Amino acid sequence: MNVLIIIFAYLQKRWLHTLLSIILLAFGVAVIVFLLLIQPQMEQHFWKNTQGIKMVVGAKGSPLQLVLSNIYHTANPTGNIALSEAKKIQNKVQKSIPLVLGDNFEGYKIVGTTIDYPQHYQAKIKNGRLWEKSLEAVVGADVAKNLSLKIGQKIVGGHGGHKHEDKKYTIVGILNPNYSVVDKLVLTDLKSIWEIHEENNQNKNETHTHAEGEEHHEDENREITALLITKLKNQMQALNLPRFINKETNMMAAQPVIEIQTLFDSLGIGEKVLQILAWVIVMMAILSIFIALFDSLKNRKYDLALMRSLGASKQQIFMQVVLQGFILVFFGNILGILLGHLLTEWVGSLSQISEQMYITGFFWINTELYIILFSIPLAMLTAFIPAYQAYQTQTAKVLSA
Repeated sequence: MNVLIIIFAYLQKRWLHTLLSIILLAFGVAVIVFLLLIQPQMEQHFWKNTQGIKMVVGAKGSPLQLVLSNIYHTANPTGNIALSEAKKIQNKVQKSIPLVLGDNFEGYKIVGTTIDYPQHYQAKIKNGRLWEKSLEAVVGADVAKNLSLKIGQKIVGGHGGHKHEDKKYTIVGILNPNYSVVDKLVLTDLKSIWEIHEENNQNKNETHTHAEGEEHHEDENREITALLITKLKNQMQALNLPRFINKETNMMAAQPVIEIQTLFDSLGIGEKVLQILAWVIVMMAILSIFIALFDSLKNRKYDLALMRSLGASKQQIFMQVVLQGFILVFFGNILGILLGHLLTEWVGSLSQISEQMYITGFFWINTELYIILFSIPLAMLTAFIPAYQAYQTQTAKVLSA
């Protein structure tokens, strides 16, 4: 205990140098912890939303944009495709989900689709029910919470500054949170989107009776944004169908697994640069601690020699210097881990990120334990040379100088 009192008294005396050494180490550790925390959460978010979606069929353009716009709803759609053409693809596969995008409500995307869409993400109703007819809407948990929406409330969709005031949606259901993209969407029937957007062009077209025999004619004039294929008839379709769509039709097929992996690979370069930078900072901090210990040894030679003359052994002097290095490294690691969690939580709370994915700093990963355990041999290695010099100090020579 007396040794700890001596060490802390000395560190307190040189508090500024001690604080800077700890902060420098903590900064490098914080960056490493931040990367360790954010990477698995981002990957979990991306892979969870692509789960079960074999491919996305939409207008030609960027495959990654097609995936991001129709699965994650973070980019503008590549365009629309004819419903009649999409149905030809639907007939080739076992199960698919059509999407119609374009409008939003207070920044949240309005998605025209079928009941299969919330069922695919295993979204459960918290209040109310799913839509049963046109202009009924179901809102995700985050939409309802952030905008204080209730069952029976009327909402107005729009795009590009234009709002469809004459056609309002009625909220009939609110979903339970399930931490997927559904939480941040307003869902409605396909016909709702068509009805709203066809209203403006109704007078420009010939009047058609809605007889059962003219349903095919309506399909030819209607469009969807994309088709999510969730179940193929056989494994060969995973190879042949995208090739057929891309070459033989005016549509494009993108496979989410491939596109997201490509995205992660490209992001991985920047991540590695940050990791290298973090480790450089950590090594600089370790060097700073080493210099501090080495410098303190010069200033404390007389004190250490006096302690030897009062009965302290060489081993005790050695361990005192090692323990001083351990304390600096240990507190640097603890502060760095804390800062890493706070940084992750702050980044996750930023509006642009929080609207797209769930990132939090309030969880622990096992790798952080290795950082703490790593501080023990690191501290010993950092303090070894100064401690060995203290061990070799000749008491009589120092006191007589």
